Amino acid sequence: MTRQSLIDSIKKFPKTPGVYFFKRVKNNKTNILYIGKATSLRDRVRSYFSNDIAITRGPKIVGMLEECTEITFEKTDSVLEALLLEAHLIKKYQPEYNTKEKDNKSFYYVVITKEDFPRVLLVRGRDILVGALGGKKKIDYTIAHSFGPFPSGQTLRDALGLIRKIFPFRDKCVPCVGEKCKPTDRALSWCVYGRNINRRIQYDDQTCHTFFQRREKSNCKRFGKTNESACESTKV
Repeated sequence: MTRQSLIDSIKKFPKTPGVYFFKRVKNNKTNILYIGKATSLRDRVRSYFSNDIAITRGPKIVGMLEECTEITFEKTDSVLEALLLEAHLIKKYQPEYNTKEKDNKSFYYVVITKEDFPRVLLVRGRDILVGALGGKKKIDYTIAHSFGPFPSGQTLRDALGLIRKIFPFRDKCVPCVGEKCKPTDRALSWCVYGRNINRRIQYDDQTCHTFFQRREKSNCKRFGKTNESACESTKV
């Protein structure tokens, strides 16, 4: 497929959230070159064919476009779902140009710690590796679950903020030890739970774990109607 044919095919893409795939089809064999997420699939994919793409994305992406013969997409119900699906697919397929653009040590991961009061943390892959090897920057926790890799740290921070509206989780404070959790934090002031504090945090830890595990289109709705408004806020 020629460059112009690829550009023409983008006109049929929806202006909705989703994940897109740049592919190389040769001798009846399809290789996924690059996977990305989008708020608007049509606008995002079209941006790869702008005149300044070499400046904005660099020579590696230009090289990917020269190899690409097909572009496809998968729609999602929200930007948040697109973020989770993108991470899952990058891990599954290991696309050549995703790894060329950013090595695995620079990707971000969501980590749930193995503690009496579990934390949900945003961690770089290299920090996990250095900590595991006993490097200078040692991690002060044991990892119970990890999810990723996620290419964009800022996007993931925004997503975690939205997830926190659905169900609270803690990331820094230690309940009932030293300084109390701030009541203004989106994570609830755990100290108000008294004897039930551990049970409450364990519940939210499991809920967060379940959320990141699931990638179906009904993901958000599985958490009940009371949470649907927060899921809707991820739609653009």
